[in-house]
Amino acid sequence: MKQRLQRLSYCITTLLVLLMLSGCERSNAPSGLVYCSEGNPESFNPQTTVSNLTTDATFHQIYNGLIDYKTVKGDMEGALAKNWNVSQDGLVYTFILRDDIHFHHTPYFSPTRSLNADDVVFSFNRVLDKNHPFHSVSITGYPFFESLAFSKRVKKIVKLDDYKVAFHLYQKDASFLSTLSSAHSIILSKEYANHLIQTNTPLRTIDWQPIGTGAFIFIEYLPNEYIRYRRNDDYWKKLPTFEQLIFNIFTNNIKRLSHFITNDCEVSALPKISDINYIRKNKDITIDVQEGHNLAYLAFNMNKPPLDDIRVRQAISYAINRKNLLHSVYKDTAREATNILPPSSWAFEKRTNNIHYNPIKAKKLLREAGLSQLKLNIWVQYAARVYNTDAEKMAVLIQADLNHVGIEISIIPFTWADFEHRDIQSYDTILTGWNATNTDPNDFFYPLFSCAGIAPSNNLSRWCDPTLDTLLDKARSIQDKVERKKLYQQAENRIESMYPILPIAHAKEVTLLNKSLSSSQINPYNGIAFENIHIKSSEGKH
Repeated sequence: MKQRLQRLSYCITTLLVLLMLSGCERSNAPSGLVYCSEGNPESFNPQTTVSNLTTDATFHQIYNGLIDYKTVKGDMEGALAKNWNVSQDGLVYTFILRDDIHFHHTPYFSPTRSLNADDVVFSFNRVLDKNHPFHSVSITGYPFFESLAFSKRVKKIVKLDDYKVAFHLYQKDASFLSTLSSAHSIILSKEYANHLIQTNTPLRTIDWQPIGTGAFIFIEYLPNEYIRYRRNDDYWKKLPTFEQLIFNIFTNNIKRLSHFITNDCEVSALPKISDINYIRKNKDITIDVQEGHNLAYLAFNMNKPPLDDIRVRQAISYAINRKNLLHSVYKDTAREATNILPPSSWAFEKRTNNIHYNPIKAKKLLREAGLSQLKLNIWVQYAARVYNTDAEKMAVLIQADLNHVGIEISIIPFTWADFEHRDIQSYDTILTGWNATNTDPNDFFYPLFSCAGIAPSNNLSRWCDPTLDTLLDKARSIQDKVERKKLYQQAENRIESMYPILPIAHAKEVTLLNKSLSSSQINPYNGIAFENIHIKSSEGKH
């Protein structure tokens, strides 16, 4: 495995040097803006998945939510809702909708009306109501909402008039607006849904031939090849500066980077950090780096022996040299995770790192647990992610560390689709991560550690702790941020004491842009927004 990684590194280095020396000419790519994407979306509806690939391909491009972020600090503004108010008891949120929002016109659907309250009620009732005709259409369920126990938070959604809708909650929820600002809280067209029913079209079409209100209209998708969009000239906000948007899909990092350097695309996702020094030599490339709102971690399946023994989880944690992982995989583009929450969170408080590299202590704990020969597997997503652009390399390094203390590790590549087909109890550990879609700390704690997060496979440690759930419920029932922060710190203490995961890193978000572009991205929460990327001049464009 090490030799294969060395060969890959050599190939990348050679390719980059040759390309930079040759001054490659632009190829005849289609007009508009081309993005080198790292993989296929799992759906064209972000309600149905927590995949970052789906978020990037859908939320800011095709859809809008009721509200959105206007600053990186988490200040909110109206989107499809021009304003909103909260009842005095904190249980009713009323949204006033804009009256001039148009859904997309496509070859497969032509709307006859603008967006109204029926669309809002439809979009959320699809998630909440198990008897809704479109609820069971998603074979993956609604993992974001399920992990937040959304159906236990929202009592009902009421249309007050065509442009006014009210959400009634069971109890106060300080994280509710943040939930509605996430990439998963999109608004669908009820008229389109009715059209599918009336024409006997398979209902799953709603998630694969999307209709939204966003800046771009979906045209065509060919898996492992491309996604095509065209600009929505009826868009309610400022129009993008280009007429077409194309996602060229390259799961292989070398291909993705080579196509970017040869100007076959103007924006590229998730370069391997080991390539950054070479990329910096190209004066035609802007490297956009933002603080990430994420966590890379190793999850232990606490329902499976011997990982149900805390001494084994501690031993693995002490055996892994996280500083080496940060140096070898992230270089200077990540922070070591001593917390669940990243430093960008308002509830972050720097903590003493109670887990440090100590292989001697790891061996001692394994002996105390009566284990001398231990064989485990580690499931790994090889596809690049915001929180880890080179999971394969990280897995090999972890494998070597654990072998040093007598733990034999089998590396098993997987995709999230595997959870539909494999026995999800069969993993011992999973190397993965989480990229939050809003600023509220609840978006880390509830999906990853609550009992509700187990069924949708967000809580991968499969640890259900009523004490922790009580803390988290209390934290989102009060508005005062100072008090909420204290409760989330108590939650961190509880999690830290049980070792359900090994936090590894909070990664910065790195995007490559051609010098002909400028970016006005405002936050790291909901994926890349191409409407905020501007063409500075026509020079050198397709």
